[in-house]
Amino acid sequence: MDSSQMVVVLAPDVLGHSFDNPACARVLVKWRDGRLAPSLNRQLLQRYLKMLQDLGLTAPLLRRWGWWLTSADKVRFLDARTDSDASGSALCVEIAKASGAAWVIAMRVPPASDPGGSPVPWITPQAFLDGPGSDI
Repeated sequence: MDSSQMVVVLAPDVLGHSFDNPACARVLVKWRDGRLAPSLNRQLLQRYLKMLQDLGLTAPLLRRWGWWLTSADKVRFLDARTDSDASGSALCVEIAKASGAAWVIAMRVPPASDPGGSPVPWITPQAFLDGPGSDI
């Protein structure tokens, strides 16, 4: 992983919607091209792979995604285990805090009035591409 890469957390819905949403697909292109470094841990990896399996990916494709999602050149993989009962959004926030991620990129951004309040800013894929991701 390169220090010039922007560290982010990709919510599972961004990965899932990359098959049918152009903005999500463009975020993944930035990742593929080495401009983004998603942070994840084992729990988020499991959510990604389960979601991809539910979308109908075959075992060989799931293995390829597993290799990609754990490649030191492509992601910031954290050893830290988070609360196993954490919701998807809470898991993303915990990983973002632990990794120093600049953003959590998600299709559904929690409302600003969320009582938990997130210490890490959330942004949709299109807003990311139009804003902070436009120059990377």
